[in-house]
Amino acid sequence: MSPTEKLAWRMPPLALPKPVRWSAGTRLGMMALRGYLILSALLLLIKAIK
Repeated sequence: MSPTEKLAWRMPPLALPKPVRWSAGTRLGMMALRGYLILSALLLLIKAIK
């Protein structure tokens, strides 16, 4: 892209792009991260209560 095109570029509408299709590995990784987040929040809550 030329510098002029870069300055004139605008993000396409959100309805235009297709939703992302996650692979099984990516989905598993995201579930692991979600589980880690929930576990850490629970441990912080338990520590705050004690």
